[in-house]
Amino acid sequence: MRGSIQFGISLTAASLLTAIALAQPEAGNLSIPHVRSNVSIDGAIDTAEWAGALAFTVDGLTPQANPGWNPLNGNAIQPADLSYTVRIMHNGESLFIAFDVTDNSVSDDYTASRPDHTEVWNDDCTEVFIDGDLDRDVTESASGSPVGDRDWREGMQPHFGVRGQSHWENNSGFKDRTWWAATTRTAQGYRTEYRFAFRGIDTNDGEAGYQPLQEGDTFGFSLLVNDDDFGGDRENQLAWWGAGTNDSLFRTQSNWGRATIMPEPGVAP
Repeated sequence: MRGSIQFGISLTAASLLTAIALAQPEAGNLSIPHVRSNVSIDGAIDTAEWAGALAFTVDGLTPQANPGWNPLNGNAIQPADLSYTVRIMHNGESLFIAFDVTDNSVSDDYTASRPDHTEVWNDDCTEVFIDGDLDRDVTESASGSPVGDRDWREGMQPHFGVRGQSHWENNSGFKDRTWWAATTRTAQGYRTEYRFAFRGIDTNDGEAGYQPLQEGDTFGFSLLVNDDDFGGDRENQLAWWGAGTNDSLFRTQSNWGRATIMPEPGVAP
């Protein structure tokens, strides 16, 4: 979907929020519903396409408590400065995630002159953390960790910026093959949609063998949005589930929440 970024002002954010029921999931655990829907990854968050998705809001008013941890500096964040509504669902073959971000200053100065694969976290951007094997290992980021120790690198961990650029950690080459994303600007901030093919998420622990994600599986999971106001360096981060204040959440999978791929109603996994 390279080149699918669309820019424009949308005035439908309020109606979109009222059209989809919001619910706060159980602490640190998400049950991702099976929905018979095919989402067009265009950043628009069409209400019909996302009907039936799990939807909830994240704000930073209590930034050292979950949900809504600020893992960059622990500072409180006003909802108008940064908050978001997320929608999550699957169709038995792919995982779909949408961010509807409220941000009173959307910045893209760092990425304006850079290529597709770049450090988009220096501007406003969304991040998705998926620990496919749910090992919650705290040693994988240690100095001297062997090259073959994928651990937190398993699954998917893309960052997608407001100009449509991305950074995908060690998943180089998988963008537009096993995961896709697109973004649009809105009057309140921006929206980003993701699709992750189950076949691209390994749930097998270690290098030996490969087992794609499937219904009934539980995996490590979190979401994060970076906030860069008026250019320069980012000021805040807002995670669905996290810990710390030193920008290490992307590799400390022991601090992530969990998500379960629920079977289609009436069908055993």
